[in-house]
Amino acid sequence: MITKIGKRTLLIALSIIHFSLSISVAQIESRLSYRRYTTQDGLPQMQTERVWQDSHGYIYIGTLSGFVRFDGKGFASFLKGRRFNIVGFAETEGTVRAFDFRRQWLTGFDEVEMVPIDPQGQWLLNNFNSGSLPDGYVLLENEQEANRRICRVGEGRFLPVVKGALLDRMTPDRKLYLDSASVYVPTEDGLFMVPRGTGMAMRISPKNDVFTLLRTNGRLLAFAADGIYTVDRKSLWQKTAFDFKATNYGLIVRPLANGHLMIADEHTLYEYDGNKVREMATGFNLIKDMLVDKWDRLWLATYEGLYCFFNRCFTNHRLTDRDDIVRAIGVDGRDQMVLGTLNGKLILWGKENRSLAEDHPDNYYGPNAVTIDGRVYMAGNGDVACYDGTQRWLGLPHDRYQFVAQAGRRLIIGSRKCITAYDPVTGAADTLTTEVPYPWCAAEDSQGRLWVGTTFGLYADGKKVDYQQKLIVTTMERDSQGNIVLASKDSLFLIRDGQVTPLTMPGLTGHEVRSLHLSQRGYLTVAAIDGLFVCRIDKDYQLSDIRFFDHTNGFTALEPLMATMAETADGTVWLAGVEEMTSFRPEALLAYRQEDTYIAPPLRWWQQWWVLFTVVLLLSAAVWMVTRWYEKRRARKDMIRLQREKLQKEHQIEAIRQKAQEDSSSAVARDIVKMTEKVTGDKLSLRTVSGMIAVDTDDIACFKGDGNYSQIVTFHSTETVLVSLRKLEKTLDSKVFVRADRSTIVNIHNIYRLDVKQRRCIFKSSNDVVIETSLLAPAFKRLESFL
Repeated sequence: MITKIGKRTLLIALSIIHFSLSISVAQIESRLSYRRYTTQDGLPQMQTERVWQDSHGYIYIGTLSGFVRFDGKGFASFLKGRRFNIVGFAETEGTVRAFDFRRQWLTGFDEVEMVPIDPQGQWLLNNFNSGSLPDGYVLLENEQEANRRICRVGEGRFLPVVKGALLDRMTPDRKLYLDSASVYVPTEDGLFMVPRGTGMAMRISPKNDVFTLLRTNGRLLAFAADGIYTVDRKSLWQKTAFDFKATNYGLIVRPLANGHLMIADEHTLYEYDGNKVREMATGFNLIKDMLVDKWDRLWLATYEGLYCFFNRCFTNHRLTDRDDIVRAIGVDGRDQMVLGTLNGKLILWGKENRSLAEDHPDNYYGPNAVTIDGRVYMAGNGDVACYDGTQRWLGLPHDRYQFVAQAGRRLIIGSRKCITAYDPVTGAADTLTTEVPYPWCAAEDSQGRLWVGTTFGLYADGKKVDYQQKLIVTTMERDSQGNIVLASKDSLFLIRDGQVTPLTMPGLTGHEVRSLHLSQRGYLTVAAIDGLFVCRIDKDYQLSDIRFFDHTNGFTALEPLMATMAETADGTVWLAGVEEMTSFRPEALLAYRQEDTYIAPPLRWWQQWWVLFTVVLLLSAAVWMVTRWYEKRRARKDMIRLQREKLQKEHQIEAIRQKAQEDSSSAVARDIVKMTEKVTGDKLSLRTVSGMIAVDTDDIACFKGDGNYSQIVTFHSTETVLVSLRKLEKTLDSKVFVRADRSTIVNIHNIYRLDVKQRRCIFKSSNDVVIETSLLAPAFKRLESFL
């Protein structure tokens, strides 16, 4: 029997336990990072019913007003604005089919064709109980939601696979499960199994709150309101107890790539690792469907839009006090998170969760913290706070402190007035300099030199560093070797051995850096105003495997705060933003080799490579033919013009001769005759294309035939004359000019030597100019008689 004192003691103990629990109540809410898609992103309706992926990787989302296709960047809308409730999808022969209750739409890339599910109008699509059927299977029912049958979607019709009265006993919160051997039907009368091809139903268990089933790792699991069960052919065995409360629409279960299961009820998302169920996100307005796509992204179709959880490597944490945010993050010697907030709260989070008493009600913490010998120091309003199991203040002169940093065993404190060094052992504070304006951060290098980043540049031991460009330094961090990495706007710099050199990170340009962190595990994390860069870094500070994360691939934190990042012993990095904190592990981000989830639209037939090749080949052939035709046409026109000019010149010469013969006594006639005939013994006048020439006969070596014209070869040049060789032979003095062969008349007075063997006739002028020409063999016998 419990005495009054015992009762009082028990009540006090219960009160203490309740108070402790109330103190330990999580002051921080945690959830997975996700992106929510709404009508502003292109959804035709906020109320989404179905999310499904085809064989190409496109994500299809059914809504109350049509459906959309997501290619990784944007939505292509079908049936937009039309009141068709799309509740299912299937793919047959490469064609995607979208279903409402009575119709199906066969989709091309940018068009749809409507076909009735049943031309007779007897069968409707069931959207409640068929959510766990494999792709390509649907559940049909009549107008009275009876006479149900499982059908396989064919090219032209629906092929019944299983039918029977047992299917009609399912309520809307139950979902069928179909495998290669059996159909499992959960009802209010228990869980039944129907071997395929027999039609005989067998009750496995009378348990009436089983909602769905899934086979994973070789085991069939049943998901009920009170937990997860293992299914064999005759019974259920509870594997994990858990209370799923919001099961008015049943449970949805999908497997992840790592073997874990994602479970969703009406409002909450859970993860099951095979042993334990834990809540991942909650507060959704009616989860209707869930999908894990080929890139292991998790999608939720809800009545407030579509949610995408990407690779689930980011977790966001937010204070339960919506009027407060975390600004400073530190880790003490027990790997306990120490959080300083904008409203002056100091929160312990990790092994113990509690809020420390606050003796400065008007205090606030700046975005900076440092740990020395297990103690966490934070810059506050007017003083610097220290946590080493209890909270205390250093008792420094009242000032607006900007940051804290570490230099060996000393604490470096910066304010707008000065830079101060504080010894945690003795409590002594020494002013280092008052000449550094507007400092934001500081770090000590391997040589013991203190570097300070300011709005007006970089300072080393109180003196401004003369660098080739202006540096506005807002964050810096030192590694274990004494190397310092700092950021200025959208650039990184490395301080090594007292020298400042650029640290190139491809892709960083245009992203203003707010904070950075050097992990002891060899990772560099750079938080920019619009995203997060993570990469590996070696001892020579060569960057590799650079990845960028933003709201499109998982990093949804809003604007990271300046110079605020911390790392716990397990390698988790914590980053504060203007609304919430984000935690992640760099190695997990880089190990997740997410492919490019953008799917390029399929090429049309005119975009295929062979079409382009054929077009180029045909165009090349056409250009060649046109060019060839043009060249031949131009050559033909030139030939006709030359023939016409030649004929005109022949007519003119013939007319001149006739006129000269008719009026040989006329002075004009004599002048004309002189154009083509020898008028003196020393000169020979001939007409050329460019005009008349007068040549001394002693300078002529020979004449060569050139069709209807001739070429006069002198010791100085060769000219074409408008007289044939036959006519020249009649005109020239036969004692001087002799026809050697059919194409040559030679000046025998200028022959120097005949080379019979080489068939060459060599001419030599009076001033010893030598030229030669080739002759036919019979010409030499004839010429020898003249020599």
